[in-house]
Formats: sequence, structure tokens, C-alpha cells
Amino acid sequence: MKAFLIITLLSATAFCGSDFVMLREKVKDPKCLKKNKVVGLMIRLLNKGIVDESGKESIEAAYDMFGYDIITFLEPNATKDPKEQVRAAKGAMGKYGLLGMLVMVGSNGTWKATPEENCSFLQTMLKEIETTSTAGVISDKEQWDKFVGEKCLAK
Repeated sequence: MKAFLIITLLSATAFCGSDFVMLREKVKDPKCLKKNKVVGLMIRLLNKGIVDESGKESIEAAYDMFGYDIITFLEPNATKDPKEQVRAAKGAMGKYGLLGMLVMVGSNGTWKATPEENCSFLQTMLKEIETTSTAGVISDKEQWDKFVGEKCLAK
């Protein structure tokens, strides 16, 4: 598996004045992103395994304004088919380019009872993303260990 692991904490809300912005909400003023020279956007496309319509609108607004590819992040639902969730997210991208999809491992998703089940779910989801895009993971150590287990994705 070629997935890369990002262990970090990221802002939960959109803000202007940074060169990289993570969005969980619709871009209310996309012009502020351009004015403040934002060079990267990470936009939520799945919320608990369902396509987030405000994320879709933000992708359209950002792409139309900047004309570059977008990184999306997915808050999955491990009780549903991981491949179908990825396919739905890819379908929601439509004509817009895709640099990568990152799966968020944390309390914002819906997870199964055991880390082993969740790790298997995550591996399947990442493999499906890798069929057409770069796959990655966003988490912090505490959330990672709690939901998928310390050794998940370890080589």
C-alpha cells in the first residue's frame, strides 16, 4: 500500500490569513482566500460517509476561482461499504481535478467497535482511493490508537 500517514492536528474551521486552509464548512467568501494568497485547500467531501453538499459547493467555488486541483478529506462511516463511500466522493468531484483524498481518523467519523475492524475498513478505503488518486490519512496519535490501533498500516 502506498498510502502516506499524516499525524497532525488541524484547524476545524475555515480562516483566511494562512497559506493552507482546511474547510469543514462552505466557503463564505472565496475572495478572501485569493486576497490572502492561500495556496492550498483541503475540503471535507464526506461527512459520516455521506457526500457533504457544502463541501461540493466549496470545491466548485475554489476551483472556479483558483483553477487548481483540490485535496479532499473524508470523514467515513465504518459501518457502511468503504468502496462505495470513496466512489461517491469521487463522483461528487465531477469535472474538478483531484490531488488526493485523505481519510480523517478521529471522532468525527463513525467507527466500529474494535480497532482491528476499523483498520481493515481503512485499508480497504485507502486501496480504493489509490485506484485513481493519492491516498492519505489525517489523525493525531490519541485518535489513531483509539480508532484503528497503534499498528494499523505499520509495515
